[in-house]
Amino acid sequence: MKKLHTTAHVFICALVCLPFLLTSCQSSQTNTGSKDSTTITSNLSGTAGSNTIPTIYLSSLTVSSGVFKDNRNKNFVFEHFFGDTDITLYGWILKSTGAGPGQYNGEPDVKLTPFEQTTLTVGPNSYVGNQVLGKNDEKNMVDFIAGRNATLHFKPTQDTPGGRIYYKIFIQFLPVSIVDTDPTYSTNPSPPHQGFD
Repeated sequence: MKKLHTTAHVFICALVCLPFLLTSCQSSQTNTGSKDSTTITSNLSGTAGSNTIPTIYLSSLTVSSGVFKDNRNKNFVFEHFFGDTDITLYGWILKSTGAGPGQYNGEPDVKLTPFEQTTLTVGPNSYVGNQVLGKNDEKNMVDFIAGRNATLHFKPTQDTPGGRIYYKIFIQFLPVSIVDTDPTYSTNPSPPHQGFD
C-alpha cells in the first residue's frame, strides 16, 4: 500500500511539472530563420557574435524646409534614431515655459529621411549625442530660404577622428537641383552644448 501511495505522488508531481518543463525547453529554442527587426545589417562591418561594438556608417539625411518655415525662430533638438537599416535624426521643437525648463511633444515634430550613405562611421570610441539647432540659426536659415521651396540636406561631419559628430545643413532650392555647397548652418552636438540662444 505504501508503494502505491508513493507511486501516486510521483505521478501527480510529474503531471504538475511536465508543462513547466515543456515551456522551458521551448523558450530556449531559437528560430534561425527569423529576423530581428531592430538589427542594422546593411551598414555594419565586423564579425557577428564578437564582443566588439560594430562600426556603423552614417547617412546624409533630407527633410523639407516646411517644418522649419512653419516654426521660425524656434529651438530644435534632434535625437539619433537607430532604425532597421539606417540611423536618422528625429527632431523636437522646444516649447518655452518662461524661466523654467522647456518641454517637448511626446512624438517627434520632424523625422529626417536617409538618402545617401557617407564614409563617416560611429562605433568603438565614438560619441553619438543629441543635436541642437538653435533658434537664431534656425531663424537665419528660414530667412535665407525666404519663402522659396527648398529641401534641407543634413550631412554628418566630424572635425577630428573620435570627435563629436554634428551635421552641416545644405539647402537645395526646388525645382532647381543645385545644392548650396558652402553651408552657413549646422547643428551643435549636445552635450557639450547645454543652452539655447
